[in-house]
Amino acid sequence: MRISPHRCGGVPSVPIDVLVSNAGIGLIGAFEATSLAQARKVFETNTFGVMAMTQALLP
Repeated sequence: MRISPHRCGGVPSVPIDVLVSNAGIGLIGAFEATSLAQARKVFETNTFGVMAMTQALLP
């Protein structure tokens, strides 16, 4: 698999065999004290971040 340089920040195309998605963010505290903005940030980072990276690497 090859990624075009414009899709990976100008890094030359290199073969990609595995994507390890082990980064994410979380919240500590009471559920009822969590704002929708905080919950949305966690969801968008942990869900759409993985989705975006996976789509970027797929042909």
